[in-house]
Amino acid sequence: MFRKFFAAALASAVALITIGKVPALAQYGSMAPEGSSIEERLSYDVKVLADDLLEGRETGQRGHDFAAQFVAERFRALELEPIDEELGYLQLIPMQMFRQKYRGGMRFFIEGQSFEPVTELVGRTQAPDVRLAHAPIVFVGWGFVSGVYGRDDYEGLDVTGAIVVALRGAPAFLPADERAHFTRQQARTAAERGAAAFVSIVTAEEEKTGQTFDRLADDYLSVPIMRWLDPEGRVSNDVPGLLAQGLMSEAAAQRLFGMAQKPWSNVTAQARKAKGQVLGYPLDIVGSLQLGAKSSSASSANVIGIVPGTDEKLAGEAIVVTA
Repeated sequence: MFRKFFAAALASAVALITIGKVPALAQYGSMAPEGSSIEERLSYDVKVLADDLLEGRETGQRGHDFAAQFVAERFRALELEPIDEELGYLQLIPMQMFRQKYRGGMRFFIEGQSFEPVTELVGRTQAPDVRLAHAPIVFVGWGFVSGVYGRDDYEGLDVTGAIVVALRGAPAFLPADERAHFTRQQARTAAERGAAAFVSIVTAEEEKTGQTFDRLADDYLSVPIMRWLDPEGRVSNDVPGLLAQGLMSEAAAQRLFGMAQKPWSNVTAQARKAKGQVLGYPLDIVGSLQLGAKSSSASSANVIGIVPGTDEKLAGEAIVVTA
């Protein structure tokens, strides 16, 4: 039943954006001109897939469905073997989509004072309703944990059930790829240590890299959370146990530390040092969060083509090449 529904939905989505019927894509024609070089064919494909009409090819959206069908047609032209008799080159991935209920995604209160959604703070969750009341707030520096570098910014801190606040990013001495990796791990690390919520502070130094609060907040609010379902129908979660994640501007962080009577200037001074060792500590204040998400079912597809091998001994093995 699901397979037939997906096939019909995909056909409908593709019909809405068929090349030749949509002026924005008609300029490309239905395919690269006959006799085109490899470079010209690649350029054609990239222009189609990068066109604004595909709306960023977001998972579960019609632009993504069109892109999947477009690539599948390319596989067919190359005479690759499909993986499914009914859907051809498409591998179905059931998804769950979460959109935030509240303006700015999160309401954050400390001792009766609130932070302004969107301009000071944004947040998100997968849960339908989160009401976290009077939770301790603990600052953990970068929240950087690495056995290789001998660092544990959580050392000596109890964050069980707490709202963990950290500087977004990682110490500047790390190579760019490692900084990106540890930035992605910040919320997961907080969850593993028992935190109830995680809020990262986008500092002025971080904004110099192009990761501004406004840009990151826009991604938080405009792009829904998409999670795949396992064979039993369970929703995946990158940070199990964590009720909420948020982003805070540096101006809001200054307010937060002012309420706790802690000097924000010390934090930024420590972050600028070579090793970037930023001291973490309880802020000795409590905060309350309110947020929630509306969920809906969605679907997406991987596009898979099979190139048969010629070695009989290796016929049962597969090499997977992904984008």
